Amino acid sequence: MSIFHRLWDNHPGTGKPCEVDGKPSFENQCAIRMGVAFTKSGISIKSWGLRHCWHHDKA
Repeated sequence: MSIFHRLWDNHPGTGKPCEVDGKPSFENQCAIRMGVAFTKSGISIKSWGLRHCWHHDKA
């Protein structure tokens, strides 16, 4: 499977992956959703030096 298809399949769509107590932590979660897609696709983003949601561990 191509990397694009893995990312596509693992992208959470329009969901809000960063929630606390059932409420979205941020209104715009586009970058968070991409991080989820990369991580679930087996692509490590640890070395990219990016910010991360402080509600969850770095993946």
